[in-house]
Amino acid sequence: MLKRILEQPAAATFLVTKIYRFFVNEVPNPAHVAPLAVAFRQSGYDIADLMEHLFSADWFYEPARPCFSRPMWPAGPAAATG
Repeated sequence: MLKRILEQPAAATFLVTKIYRFFVNEVPNPAHVAPLAVAFRQSGYDIADLMEHLFSADWFYEPARPCFSRPMWPAGPAAATG
């Protein structure tokens, strides 16, 4: 069943969009997502390969790109005291 789902190009696009929204921007750019999805599918859904493509993309390091939109972990004095 999973193999049939992953045979659909939409599966790669869906998964890449989720990762893009977490690491890049809440609003996905189709011009960035589409080539990543194609490469992800062609790699046999190799996550390491996808992340390498994502983090090595020129647009990933553009100053206009917002940083993470949500905190990765709690910070500040309240977090230290529990």
